[in-house]
Parts: sequence; structure tokens; C-alpha cells
Amino acid sequence: MIARFIAAVALSMTTLTGCSPTPDTGSTEGSDVSRQSATATSPADAAPAGFPDLSAYTESGEQFAQQMVPRVQGFAFSTPTGLICASNAYPEPKFEHVGCRGPIPSQGPGDWSVGAGYAEPGTIESLAGDPDFAADKKRPPPPLAPMHKVTSLDGVAVCGVDDAGTVACRIDDHGFVITPAETTIF
Repeated sequence: MIARFIAAVALSMTTLTGCSPTPDTGSTEGSDVSRQSATATSPADAAPAGFPDLSAYTESGEQFAQQMVPRVQGFAFSTPTGLICASNAYPEPKFEHVGCRGPIPSQGPGDWSVGAGYAEPGTIESLAGDPDFAADKKRPPPPLAPMHKVTSLDGVAVCGVDDAGTVACRIDDHGFVITPAETTIF
């Protein structure tokens, strides 16, 4: 199921924005990105204020890599707060996406999906009734320890978890920060 989630990260990001990248350019021209009760910053900003300095986090290495799964070139991990996160850079890095699914207190009750793409700003949506996520919760990927990060082997995505319940992921100029108090997408 995790492999299906990782492969679906790229598909769901194009579904969420209402378009798909063209193979030649990766363009998402005409997309309508929804930002339900989340804070957004301009994609022109390198990263929003408050994005953690992930260079200070310990690299977790290849234990989170999902390289042997067909159509997947990325990583997957779970967090101490119950999120399941994954990236996928298939078929090449310009199509890379990263996302986390699970409880996000700042968004309200239930499970949520937060994601961003190399060429797409962050999005957030409710996961009410998602059967794939229900199955993934029964067999989550390995946990990423606090103050650790994981970096894509075939793309540019990086995610880190701190010791206060924050999860931060970034792909180039896009990404998100999930804290117990707020969710920021950019």
C-alpha cells in the first residue's frame, strides 16, 4: 500500500491542481490550487519564515528509499505525530512530488493530505474515507526520528522532523511545514 501511496503522490498532486504537467515542459499552466485554511507564501520566496534549517538535522540515509518499487524513485517515512510521508521523482526529477497524510491538528479533526511538487506550490485537502490511507496506517513505513531528515536520491526533495512535532518538506521553491499549531504551504 505504501508503494501505491508513493506512486499516487505525483498523480494526486496533478489531480488536486486540476491539470497535469506536459512531458516536454512540466508546465501546470491554468492550475487552480486550493489552500484550505492554510498559510501560503509566494512561490517566489525561497522558503517561508519559520522553515527549519534542515542542514542541522542528521541525514537518515537510504533506509527510507523506495527504489525497488516499479515507477517509484523516492522515500517514505512515518512521523511520531502519526503522519505518513513520501516522495516520488518518477519518471524524472522535474515531476517530483512530496506529501504527508494523516492527522493535522491545525486543520481540524480527521485525516488530511498536504503536498507540493517541483513545479507546483503546496496544497492541502481532507482525506475523509480514503481506503488506501486506512490500509497504509496498518503498515506504515519506518519512523523518521526527531532531528533527522531524509533526502531524495533521485530528486531534490528533503523532509525533516524536529523534536516538537514539526514536519517540514521542501522541493526547490515549494513545500510545506506542519506544526501542531499551523500548517504553512508554499
